[in-house]
Amino acid sequence: MEEPLDQAAGSQVRIDPVTGAEVGSSPTRARIIETAEREFALHGADGVSLRRLSTLASQNNNYAVQYHFGDKEGLLTAVFEYRLPRIDAMRAELLAKVNAEDDSPTVRALIEVLLRPLAYEAEDPDSRYVTFLVRNRLQVLSAQPWLSAQERPASTLGRDIVTMLRARLEHLPLALRRSRVDVAVFSTLFALAAYEMQAFSFQTPSREPQTGDELPFEVFVTDLFDSAAAALLAPPSDDVRAALGADS
Repeated sequence: MEEPLDQAAGSQVRIDPVTGAEVGSSPTRARIIETAEREFALHGADGVSLRRLSTLASQNNNYAVQYHFGDKEGLLTAVFEYRLPRIDAMRAELLAKVNAEDDSPTVRALIEVLLRPLAYEAEDPDSRYVTFLVRNRLQVLSAQPWLSAQERPASTLGRDIVTMLRARLEHLPLALRRSRVDVAVFSTLFALAAYEMQAFSFQTPSREPQTGDELPFEVFVTDLFDSAAAALLAPPSDDVRAALGADS
């Protein structure tokens, strides 16, 4: 029997900042969010209907998604709100540790703070968040304010860390700093998403990671972060400086 619909459409759900759990959230709501994350990761936000998500989440009511989340944008936002508390809690912990060791964290240290929690998501057999993030960055809907990092960023702490990263790139012209950070971060996320897709079946969430000749995950991740930091710290070429002209 279908569980009763116990959450009004568009209502706000309180998130425990430590555990990342939705306080007072129903099993129905959580199941729909996890189903949406998996399907959006596999097909993109535009590739799956709300009716299909209701069916896959074992909801006999075809309008269960609308009841809980209002529309697709509300459901996309709910996926971010479902995962981000534990991601940002880990970021805050890592940042506090880095600041305790050095009052001016290095580019490499800030990359670790920003992206290490997402590496843990990629290794979690119950999460498809990294692939969801990359897929829906490539397949942008009309606005996606959670990706714009302007009025309503997905993660205020994440935005702050990105701002700190840009400030460490004094060797780059101002016009180049945003692009460098965006490319380094997205390239790392894409590599983590590729791992996530290869390691786990979207159809069987409990499946163990594949084994073979691949690097141990920790070596793979550490090298990713090293590579991202190296890309950020690389000097711009003379051609780039010439093209930027006075901005250099």
